Amino acid sequence: MNKYKLENGINFYDKLMQSMDDESDDDEFLCKISGFPLNDKMVTLECNHKFNYEPLFKEICKQKFDFKSYEYHLLSKDEMLKIRKMKKDYFIKCPYCRNIQFSIIPYYEEYGFDKIFGVNSLDPLCYGYKKHFSNIYGSDDYEINMYGVVFKKGICNEVDDNFICKSKYVAFIPNTEFSYCTFHYKKAVRKYNKNEKNKKLEEKAKLKEEILMKRKKLFEEKNLERAEKGLPPLKNLPSLKKEKENVVIQSIEIQEYIPEVENEVILTCKGILKSRINKGKQCECKKIFKDGFCKRHFSNNNDKINLK
Repeated sequence: MNKYKLENGINFYDKLMQSMDDESDDDEFLCKISGFPLNDKMVTLECNHKFNYEPLFKEICKQKFDFKSYEYHLLSKDEMLKIRKMKKDYFIKCPYCRNIQFSIIPYYEEYGFDKIFGVNSLDPLCYGYKKHFSNIYGSDDYEINMYGVVFKKGICNEVDDNFICKSKYVAFIPNTEFSYCTFHYKKAVRKYNKNEKNKKLEEKAKLKEEILMKRKKLFEEKNLERAEKGLPPLKNLPSLKKEKENVVIQSIEIQEYIPEVENEVILTCKGILKSRINKGKQCECKKIFKDGFCKRHFSNNNDKINLK
């Protein structure tokens, strides 16, 4: 294979392949329909292609109900055999590679979409599909559902040196004031994503430069201090310590641990034993009958009182 080299020994072919790899890495985190970053409601189909939920649902419904591309006479022989083998009356196609699968996409109530049999529901009663846009081309309320967004009447912001786009149906790039037609929308999305990525890289480079400047300043200060003390200068830049917030911690006296059993006050009979091995000790009976005595010692105590 020919190797093309530019100035300073740069290999053009290697740089080209590297840029292609970078783009493929970025594509892994982008919706295959809208071109925007994947969100927390992304759906991974059996072919491993990933989509954001809203554009995937709309694209499947558009292909299935508007373009009728799911009708059996439009399927290939292999697709027909696959459907007959599974013996199911529903399937969905990957909008990116057209792979047929028989597992449906999830249903998320927060999007406000209908439950549709064979798309996001297996309830046979959910056959209804409501179009959310007008079919009258050229009317003020006419809308085009594409790339997971809705195109309405407006002005395309695509402007070149010798070209001004005159398309009348456009959609806005999210978080911007720029709108583009169906022909220029995906190109504008790629440009927007690239600009956002470059902004993050610039912010990261700026932060790295600030840290380097701080380290150099600290390096000079340390060497000045060492020179005053007659010490040799440092050879390497010192690392910056992470700044910690000054938190005033109140000193708490830790008291001696006393088990709950030791703190528990146990009431026992206050009678004194007068016979056997425990003679002279307090009765340990916990069943108090009356006046702090167990039944046995209460009767003995009453007998003494009566004798007096």
